[in-house]
Formats: sequence, C-alpha cells, structure tokens
Amino acid sequence: MGEEVKNGKSRIGSFLGGALFGALVGSVAALIFAPKSGRELRGDIQEQFTAAKEKTSQVKDTVVQKGNEWKSIALDATSKVTRSLKEQSNELLDKVQSLTKKSGESIEETLEDAKETIEKIGEEIDRKLEALKEGKREEPQEEAREESR
Repeated sequence: MGEEVKNGKSRIGSFLGGALFGALVGSVAALIFAPKSGRELRGDIQEQFTAAKEKTSQVKDTVVQKGNEWKSIALDATSKVTRSLKEQSNELLDKVQSLTKKSGESIEETLEDAKETIEKIGEEIDRKLEALKEGKREEPQEEAREESR
C-alpha cells in the first residue's frame, strides 16, 4: 500500500513538474520568436517567469495543504483504531478476570465444603476410636440411617 501511495505521489509530481516545465519552455519560445525589441522581450520573459513562479507556489501550497489533510485523516483514523483496540482489550481483560474470580470462588467453595466434610469424618473417627477404647461398639450414623430407610 505504501508503494502505491509513493508511486501515485511520484506520478503526480512528475506530471506537475513536466506541465510546469512545458509551460515555461513554451512561454519562453513564444516570447523569443515573437517580433519584439530586446527590452520588451526581457520584460515579457520576466512577467512569464513571475507568473510561473506564482503558479508553482500555489501548486506547492495546495499539495502541502492536501498532504496535511491526509496526514490529519490518517492520524485520526489511527487514534480511533488505537482507542477501539484499548477498549476491546480492557473488556476482554475484565471478562477474563471475572471468569478467573468466579472459578476461584467455586474452587474456594469446593475446598471449604471438602474441609467441612473432612472435619465431620475426623470427628466421627474420633468418636469411634473413643468407643473402641471404652470397649463399646458404636454403630456408624450413616449405616444407621441406611438401615432406617
């Protein structure tokens, strides 16, 4: 894409340069071959040179103005794309963090449930060990529940 723009500018510049050069040569040739005195000829050449210089200056100003407009458009588009990418990145980051927190919370809940279950099992084991030490046989609570069903 850069080469296309570069070639386009090069072609436009070549065309403008050729057109100005052709106009200048044509004007000078017309003045030289016109039947006038030396003083009149020099005055006409000076006028034509001044007119060509003004036209060149106008073309240069127009090219610079258009270049600045294109630069401004490109910078604006770049900033919009950058802003959009930042917003999308932030949204994605928020979603990932939210999912991480949710999965972290469910892991914490699962660990908490597991801890409570282990504590209950530990308490039941302690009761059974005490019962064995005293010589009693204690029926497990869960087995008693199953038999009642």
